[in-house]
Amino acid sequence: MSYEYSSTSQNFDLPNPYRVQNLFTALASTAALLLGLMLLIILRQHLSESPHSGALVATLVAVLMIAGGLGGLGLVAMQLRFFFGRGRPASLAGEVNAQQGGQGAGSAELREMLRQNALSYAEPRGPIEGLLYSWMPDLIFAPIPLRRATERQFHNLLVIAITLFSFLLAWLLGSRGEVASWIGYLYGAFSVWVLFRRIPAGEAANAQIGLSGIVTLIVAGVLLPVLLRLLSHGSVDTETGGGTINGQVAAMLIFALGASALFLRSSLQDLAPPPSISMACEQRTVNINAHPAQLTDEIDRELQSRWTERIPNRRYVSIAPHIDTTSHSGRFEAEALEETQPMPIQIASPLSISETLVSPTTRWTSLLSGFGALLAIAACFAALAFARSALDPEEGMNWRPLSLAIGLVSVALYAFRGAQFLFGRFTFSSTLVWIEGKGNYQSARLDYGNTFQDRLKTAKDIINIENMTLRVWVAELDSTIFGKQGARHVVGMRGKQDEASYLADHLTQFAQSQSMVVAPTSSEDLKRAALLATMNQVGGKAEPSNALLQAMGVLPAPEAQTEEAAAPVPAPAAPAPRHCTNCGEKFEGSPRFCPGCGTATGL
Repeated sequence: MSYEYSSTSQNFDLPNPYRVQNLFTALASTAALLLGLMLLIILRQHLSESPHSGALVATLVAVLMIAGGLGGLGLVAMQLRFFFGRGRPASLAGEVNAQQGGQGAGSAELREMLRQNALSYAEPRGPIEGLLYSWMPDLIFAPIPLRRATERQFHNLLVIAITLFSFLLAWLLGSRGEVASWIGYLYGAFSVWVLFRRIPAGEAANAQIGLSGIVTLIVAGVLLPVLLRLLSHGSVDTETGGGTINGQVAAMLIFALGASALFLRSSLQDLAPPPSISMACEQRTVNINAHPAQLTDEIDRELQSRWTERIPNRRYVSIAPHIDTTSHSGRFEAEALEETQPMPIQIASPLSISETLVSPTTRWTSLLSGFGALLAIAACFAALAFARSALDPEEGMNWRPLSLAIGLVSVALYAFRGAQFLFGRFTFSSTLVWIEGKGNYQSARLDYGNTFQDRLKTAKDIINIENMTLRVWVAELDSTIFGKQGARHVVGMRGKQDEASYLADHLTQFAQSQSMVVAPTSSEDLKRAALLATMNQVGGKAEPSNALLQAMGVLPAPEAQTEEAAAPVPAPAAPAPRHCTNCGEKFEGSPRFCPGCGTATGL
């Protein structure tokens, strides 16, 4: 992933959501680092005077504490700045190449969501989920990662609670001597395994035990002390040496129970009421006398003009119409599904650390993170106590602080992992556009021009499409991710009726404006056509097509010619009367002699 900076937009400059998490992680890591360094300074003197096996164990503890402290500080350093790089957040479906086209993986679900005008939610299954959703009914509308995390943390809570009940039952029934110690060790190892098995997976951790697991834990709480006595063959120490380890196990289980409860309380705070869902769909019947690819090209141009922040759309479906040139008729389909760049929905101003600690939306998550830091610091002091006991060869190593440190570290990591997941939630807004065209086509040939009189004629093979169905869906989506690399999930949908109507009307008008006639369009073509028309008239040849010359502006429009033809033609003037030069007699025509006196007229 790469980070792209643009001086024209700061919309991707998001506030760091891990500031509180960084604060508590830094406190716990610093404590581990300082205590580890202090232990190394103490070890220098012991190693130089009288090295023994306990010193080597203490050295190992110091190295682990320093490594853990540096690892935590390294995580804090990575989370000091929060960059939202190129390609983030993740797309809702697989993207396709514009040149190759096709359908991306998961695009069918998006189209069905638009068509059905609804968001689909998986129903809870099982009695434990039924109990959870009866307590948190709005959880079903939460994003899938939050739902899964809450369900599994609820399973964790039940597992820890049942384990604690089974342990207390076994402890009370077998609280003497080595039996009590073995009960503590066995339940302690099981509890640490339960917690560590769920830490790497985070929100994906699963703690389902089912009915058989519950029965097994209850039976173990009752029969485990008896089984341990039988295995010891009656040689049981009567001293009560298991009280300390059992108290540590009980404390560890109670702390883990508290971490799970805090996570569930934080999840409850993040829940929202049922979202508003609507859809905008426009349908048109379109006729076009051109290849339908011209319509898809216009769709591509129009969608490009709607890019957000000049960032290309995410293209999920691109199906170009296919026309069989060897067939005179057939059926075609064209489709485009694109999403604009998701933009983060930011708060008015980023919260400070103090505001984050008291804000209702982040209070419980901050408390969960602080609880984990407190347990981690306590684990560091327990490990230090174990290391100091290992340095005393007379007293011998006291393993109880080590078991306490392991239990506290497991619960601390468990709490940190849950808080890390909840802090990494982001919400985005984008626009999803789906345009679909289906219809039948027929091929035809159009000839324009008079065969006998016109020298310039035109012909074109056209594709005639009538009653094509054009559908346009446009919706504004609200989506959520957990972590920069997490999958994006739709949590809200609102139809944009104005944009759907505009796209449908624009594409309909574009289809109706396509020309069927091929004619010269450049200014040089028009000049040469006019020159040829003049030469044809001078040479007495056939005149070019009146319609073509009128289209080029050489001849006036048909209306002007009609007005000129309809104008009245003036009648010829009557000849003036003539008179005889001798007698003045008036006569008409051209007589040779005057009718009155017979004098020659000279006509």
